[in-house]
Amino acid sequence: MNQTVRLHRDDTPRRDDTGSARLAASDSAEAVLARGHWSLRFPKALAAEFDAENLEPRRRLLVSCAALGCLGVLIGSGSVDEATPEIASFVWLLVWIWMAVAVACLLGTWFSPAHRRRNWHAEATTALLATAMSLLVTWMATASKPDTAITHSAMASVPVMYSCIAARLRFHWSLGSALISFAAYALFVRGSTPYQAQMVSSLTHLMALSYAFALLANYAFEHRERRNWLLRKVEGQQRQVLLQTSAQLHLLSIQDPLTGLNNRRQFNTNLRQAIEQATRGQLHLGLLTVDVDHFKHYNDTYGHAAGDACLIDIARILAMQAQIHGGQAARLGGEEFALILPGHTPEMARLAGQAVCAAIAAVRLPHSASDVADHVTVSAGLALWAHGGHDSALALQARADRALYKAKALGRNRVEVAPEATADDTRAAEEASTRWLPDDIDQASEAELEAQQDEARCQQVLESQF
Repeated sequence: MNQTVRLHRDDTPRRDDTGSARLAASDSAEAVLARGHWSLRFPKALAAEFDAENLEPRRRLLVSCAALGCLGVLIGSGSVDEATPEIASFVWLLVWIWMAVAVACLLGTWFSPAHRRRNWHAEATTALLATAMSLLVTWMATASKPDTAITHSAMASVPVMYSCIAARLRFHWSLGSALISFAAYALFVRGSTPYQAQMVSSLTHLMALSYAFALLANYAFEHRERRNWLLRKVEGQQRQVLLQTSAQLHLLSIQDPLTGLNNRRQFNTNLRQAIEQATRGQLHLGLLTVDVDHFKHYNDTYGHAAGDACLIDIARILAMQAQIHGGQAARLGGEEFALILPGHTPEMARLAGQAVCAAIAAVRLPHSASDVADHVTVSAGLALWAHGGHDSALALQARADRALYKAKALGRNRVEVAPEATADDTRAAEEASTRWLPDDIDQASEAELEAQQDEARCQQVLESQF
């Protein structure tokens, strides 16, 4: 288990840039979703993220639709000889030039290096090809005199409508393409006879209506796509926040808020697990309880803030010692700590206890009110797990505590080893736990209980919504 010590009480508060925070909040996905995005524009950061996620899907869609459009142009060009007989050869030349340019643009867009790809490349290619084909059909209606040239000019709206609906070209590109195509048709196509003029007028109204419906559908497509993306992003952010909150609350429920070590509840869980493993594998197990010598005098002399700093330093040393010896450190409350030492023989456990005492003494935290030394020292009690049914977790802790009291009685700054467990020890420990069970429950801090409740609520939200 990670025994990293958190010094959050001493953390320097970060400066809150209110203006930047407000700007970031106004540009967030939640803010954009709330105020709407009728202009189909996102703030710069969101737009970059949206474009990055849609670059490849959009590129594949637009290039595929443009390739199908080229095939449609070839099929539709079969009526050129009938529609414009006097300029058919020149029209075919223009069609083949358009086709060559289209193929070159599509190949360049498809095979361009990934680091050079931009969202507007495929959008611009599709829009320009559609607009060029529409203008070509419009020119045919102005350059040819037969009625068939006017009737076939109705096809001028097809490329733009295809790019709007099938290819789902971005609305601003679609709008520009439609305006250019419609303006060219309305301004230059007149007809050389009254019948043709009447037909042109009807086709102009039909083209305007067709473009309006196509642009409306195109706008709805893009607006829905952007809204769905925002909803997914907000949902993902909310889920991430819930997961992070759940993890933080879980950490609070098992971790001592001052030192970052395991709290008493997690210590009890770890001790039960260590006992189960030792029992299954017939392994050695040691429990070391550690208490700071004359800590009340330390607080009275240096103040509670210094006392907290002292506990943090001791916790850091215990965490390092636990890591060295393959154990787990915990703060049981106040100035009392514990180390679970799995796989430690009696001699190994005793040496580990001495190493803990020596490591804390070596830091030489000043303690002028101590009658043991002029620096902070600790006393430790060691109890060893006994196989054979005469021991329990409660009895192990009780024996370690008695060994700790003995170490204090013998002068402190030392390690004392508890005698082996007996049936009487186990029975006495269980009777004491039953007698004082309500107090044991109350030992859990309110913050830990609230953290557990909040964690449970977060889990319920995650399970219900996701």
